[in-house]
Amino acid sequence: MSISDAFQGGQQTRNHSHLENLVEVALTDGQIVGEERELLEKFARRLSISNEQLDSIIKNIGKHAINPPTDREDRYKRFFRLIQMMLSDGIIGEKQDKLIHRFAIGLGYSEERTEELYTQTIEFINNKVDFEDAFEKITH
Repeated sequence: MSISDAFQGGQQTRNHSHLENLVEVALTDGQIVGEERELLEKFARRLSISNEQLDSIIKNIGKHAINPPTDREDRYKRFFRLIQMMLSDGIIGEKQDKLIHRFAIGLGYSEERTEELYTQTIEFINNKVDFEDAFEKITH
């Protein structure tokens, strides 16, 4: 196995892990509604995961642990997507809130930084700020 094959396998494992985390957020209220499914399919495509693989992840929730990237931008992108998923159905429940905070800690953010990013990211998404602009704002 070449180094590039090993990296691709590791990257795909991280992608599956991230998509599973997004599914967990969507399932906190017990079901995946239309808006959530559309967003999950969109993220799956971006992560090179088929709809069949997405269905398998949904059926086998709990298989992948949080597997954070080391790159700062990639870590925030995952956090940003988790918040997008949380907001997609217009309902923010206590379970989702706690889950997002748990994932943020798993991504390597401190509790203080998590709270700051959580508030800022919700504001960014509600104001239609795209990821690139949001990332720039949190790093400067």
